[in-house]
Parts: sequence; structure tokens; C-alpha cells
Amino acid sequence: MLKLSIVIVTYNSAGHIADCLDSIYKDEFTDREIIVVDNQSSDHSASIVRNGYDRVVVIENGHNDGFAKGCNIGLQKAVGEFILFLNPDTLLSKGACRQLIDVMESGENIGVIGPRINSDISGSYYHSARRFSSPPKDLISYIPGSRYLTRPHEIMMSIRKKPVDVDWVSGCAFMVSRALLQKTGTFDESYFLFSEEEDLCRRAKTAGWRVVYHPQAVVTHFEGKSFAGGSYRTRMYWTSKLHYYEKFSKVSEVFRFKKYFVPLIRFKMMFCSNVQKEVYCEIIRIMQSDRHTRAQASTL
Repeated sequence: MLKLSIVIVTYNSAGHIADCLDSIYKDEFTDREIIVVDNQSSDHSASIVRNGYDRVVVIENGHNDGFAKGCNIGLQKAVGEFILFLNPDTLLSKGACRQLIDVMESGENIGVIGPRINSDISGSYYHSARRFSSPPKDLISYIPGSRYLTRPHEIMMSIRKKPVDVDWVSGCAFMVSRALLQKTGTFDESYFLFSEEEDLCRRAKTAGWRVVYHPQAVVTHFEGKSFAGGSYRTRMYWTSKLHYYEKFSKVSEVFRFKKYFVPLIRFKMMFCSNVQKEVYCEIIRIMQSDRHTRAQASTL
């Protein structure tokens, strides 16, 4: 059995996938395979990989059924003891794979591990080691000035030097053990985009596995380069977030969240730009809908 399978899901990633793959090949860790799952790109992402990287397994989906399903399709082909899910708009730092695997193998019951994520090549820290979300926490986070409540945790993670247990880590560079997946199952395909990694981490911790953040392993993420922004990103995020709430929170908590969140957003709309108002309007539409399904999420 190979030690590592790297699964990359692409969607119109032609501008970044080659750099991502090159960063993997520059790494000294070679006991691995690379699997690229293309979600019906229109920019020849799959052709770039197929023609330029003959050792990479390319799977072309006939439909874009979301990130979670794309990851699971890659898993069906993967044979590694550990699986690293990597976004196509990332750069893997030298030694990162070895560092992550060493911690996974040295610790007890570690099922998921994530590296430090830098948001650009200057090295600025992206808050990738997080606490579980919930309706009350997310409601508070939108209150003006609430940033100061979460800032201490972000600062602590940004300066940390040694591995530490956390609730969940970012899915842009997300390593799991095959043993964990055999116990808890794979990604929930009800998520089209966003929240699927938090869901898996929550199930892992509920089953007694550890989730670890390892700041010495570094991945650079050019966030959002593999999909459009604006209302599309907003719809994806909040559709998935509501599904996560409904799965792990009390019905009463979800109801109260929607009840108080919409007036809060309307208040914030009074003091924002027109571009931000469009985003807030999309959030309100989502909150006022009775139900948000995968089909609704993928209509844009």
C-alpha cells in the first residue's frame, strides 16, 4: 500500500493546477499517488493535467456535483494509507507531506490533520484551525465589534509552533487516515461546497478521533481562485451552513438564528457598500427560504 494519496478536485482551475502539481513534484516525499477529479471544467483543466503530467490519474466527471462528491470519487480510486485533499489553487511547501504524516503516525487516534495555511506568498496567516460553528456563535459573529471576541484564538493559532488539537481544520489542505474513513464514512455529499470538512471533523471527534493542527507544515492558498465570488459564493456558503446547522444543532437554535439573523443583516445593510448589499440580500433570500437543497445550490 502506498503511504499517501493526494486528491485534487478541479473546476475551471486551468490557471492554477499546473503550479499546484509542480509544488507536489518538488517535494521530496515520493511514496504517493496523485488523483485529479475534474468537475466538468470548461477551461480544459483536465487536458492540462492529462497532457502535462502522465503520472497523475485524471478522472473527468460528466457533471459538477460539488466538491464533497468529487472528493469521494477520488477516494474510490485512492489506495494510500493517508489521503491529502488539496485545493487546486494551493502550493505545497517542501516537506509538508512528510511532516503531516509523521505527526499522524506518532500520535494516538489522530484521524485528521491540517497544516498552517498562508493566504498568499507573503506568508500572511489564514485562520485555518477553528472551533466548531453553531447558530448562536455565528449570530454573535455578525454583531458589530464581535471580531474582538475571536481575535485572541486566531492570534494564538498564528504564532503557535507545535501541533495542537483543534475542533476542525480547513479543507483546502486536509489530510485524513484511511482508518478514520472506514469508521466514520466519507464526505457528506449533501454539501455542494463549504462545511463538508467541518462536518467530517465533527463526526470524527464524536467517534473518538483527534483533529490536529500542525503549524510547521505549510500550504499557501490563493483562496477562491477555483470558483466565482459574489452571490454564488454566498449562496454556496450559507446553503451548506444551514445544512450543517440542521444536522448538528437543535431545531429551536436554527429557528432562533434565522429569526434574529435577518434583522441583523438588514441593519448592517444600512452602513455598507452597494456590492456588499447585494451579498446581504442573497443571505436574506436564503434565510427566508423554507428549504435549501443541493439542486437549489447548483442552479447558478
